Amino acid sequence: MFAFLDVLVGLGRDHAWLITANTILSVLLLAWLLRYRRLYMRAEAERRNKHNLIENLAEGIYTSSLDGKMLSANSALARLNGYASEAELLGAVRDIATEWYVDPARRATFRRALDRDGSVIDFVSEIRRHGTQERIWVSESARLVYDPIVGKPVYYEGSVRDISDDMRHFQLEERLEKLTQQAPGGFFQVLVDSKGVATAAYASSGLMPTLGHKGHFDPAAAFLWVHEDDRAEFISSRNSAQKTGSPWSHVFRVRGENGAIRWIQAFATPETTAEGVLWHGHLHDTTDRKARELEVADMAFFDTLTRLPNRRMLGERLPQAMAATARRRNHGALLFIDLDEFKTINDSFGHDAGDEYLVGVAECLRRSVRRNDIVSRFGGDEFIIVLDDIGEDIAVARDAARCVAAKILAGLKMGPRTGNLRHIASASIGIVVFNGTEPSGDELIKSADLAMYDAKKSGKGGIFVFDSGLLEQQSERYQLIGELQSAITWERLKLFMHPVMDDGGRIVGAEGLLRWPHETRGMIGPEDFIGLAEKAGLLNDMNKLALSIGFRTLANWQASKKTADLVLSINIGIPSLLAPDFAAHLRRMIDLHGIDPSRLTLELPAEILSKENNAVRARMAEVKALGVRFALDDFGSGHSSIENLKAFDFDR
Repeated sequence: MFAFLDVLVGLGRDHAWLITANTILSVLLLAWLLRYRRLYMRAEAERRNKHNLIENLAEGIYTSSLDGKMLSANSALARLNGYASEAELLGAVRDIATEWYVDPARRATFRRALDRDGSVIDFVSEIRRHGTQERIWVSESARLVYDPIVGKPVYYEGSVRDISDDMRHFQLEERLEKLTQQAPGGFFQVLVDSKGVATAAYASSGLMPTLGHKGHFDPAAAFLWVHEDDRAEFISSRNSAQKTGSPWSHVFRVRGENGAIRWIQAFATPETTAEGVLWHGHLHDTTDRKARELEVADMAFFDTLTRLPNRRMLGERLPQAMAATARRRNHGALLFIDLDEFKTINDSFGHDAGDEYLVGVAECLRRSVRRNDIVSRFGGDEFIIVLDDIGEDIAVARDAARCVAAKILAGLKMGPRTGNLRHIASASIGIVVFNGTEPSGDELIKSADLAMYDAKKSGKGGIFVFDSGLLEQQSERYQLIGELQSAITWERLKLFMHPVMDDGGRIVGAEGLLRWPHETRGMIGPEDFIGLAEKAGLLNDMNKLALSIGFRTLANWQASKKTADLVLSINIGIPSLLAPDFAAHLRRMIDLHGIDPSRLTLELPAEILSKENNAVRARMAEVKALGVRFALDDFGSGHSSIENLKAFDFDR
């Protein structure tokens, strides 16, 4: 432009050209001024727009000197700090490090990051609202601004955002997570939308370990872990709770990653939302508790020794078998099995051997029947088998039941092993055939018991099929048991004395044998009521009665010089001898009657000699310490052994 002016000056010697040049110059200058004004106005408008934008931002915007003095701030930052304007904020702030940050060292951490990286993004700190000193949480981002000529930072600018609500939410979640970590099981929120799609809204850290899996919780995948046998009921119970809006409680099984089955207890409450149904719930691993429950149920319904169904389970399954038979219009059978001479094993070899023998018998019975038949231990040495679906014709059914009974007896004759002893076993079996129209399961058992009682009368290994004529005998038997119990209670049994003589024919004592003077049946000998007493559980009471009468008799004998030297022998069964209070009972009776205990001899059956019996020997030693003597009855019968006789301390 200046070169152009020189030309015009040169030409200005001519007046006309001078006027023209001035005019052109003025026009150009005006155009330049107008363009500059437009640029200035545009820049000013952009500056105002930028200022207005910054002023109306929700986030606080600021510039600060490198030494930390705030140079500018928008309205949002002023409000964030509890001030009405930028001027009020800038006039109040002196030292950002101590006045703003709750932790003064936080400022230095911020500056180190800014100097190192040139910028800081989302630097979270707890600060004080400068004007009110209220504690809040903020997220701060900033960058260094450099001099374009020298390339050195001259100030920094940044933004501040209030994240107190987010932090409170985070802290609540953190506390919740800590609480859920301490609580057993796992917590969850699952949203089920209108299409039935389930997504996890929340899952605590304990949820997946509770289910026996790792990774992220996915409700759809988790459902596949539910045991296939439990899925239908799982869906049904959950849908029912969702439909009614009621709390859901359900126990089900899941399969873990390692294939192990776990029992899970679920508690959840449905909440209807705009997005669908939100389930708030908790899962708890109840595997150990379920195992204990099953163990208790097992103890309640299964015999602890043989693992066979016990009387209680038989009471539930027998009516079911009867109902099934009635539906099919065919026949079943109930076999009442009573082991022959089981008492001999217990008395001779001890209860441990007896228990082992019963386990062997149980296995034999299992092998003798089909999978769908019921084998139950009814109690003691009695077993009951229920045969299912053995024929439409009653004669065919009876033959089938007899065949099974014969198979059982053949299996028992093979001899269930008891330690080193193989006992050739036998049993008496009563059979009743039924078609489901009978009054009750108890009636069937009573009928089979009657038949078994008749089978036992015929000797070992007997089989007898129930006949209605046995009902009258059963009624008589139960009446006789009641009368026997009453006779023992009121001491109507009498101890008859059979004299014992020495080689010279002189009476040296007596053997006392119980007799039952019945009001209508006359005198009943022990062979007719001892078996009945044993069956009814009255044998121990009967032996105590015999001892009581015997002690009174010895006391009377000792009171007279003529009979003071007489001795008395009384038969005692092994179960009575091994009763826990037997020795203590003898001691009390000796002290009560003041007798010489050496005048009393207890006679034990010869069966104890079939094997050395530590329990019997120990009890004999305890009783002999009281001064009472022992004798062996019927030596040479049964399993008597001279060799075993040496192991027992008999007086005669």
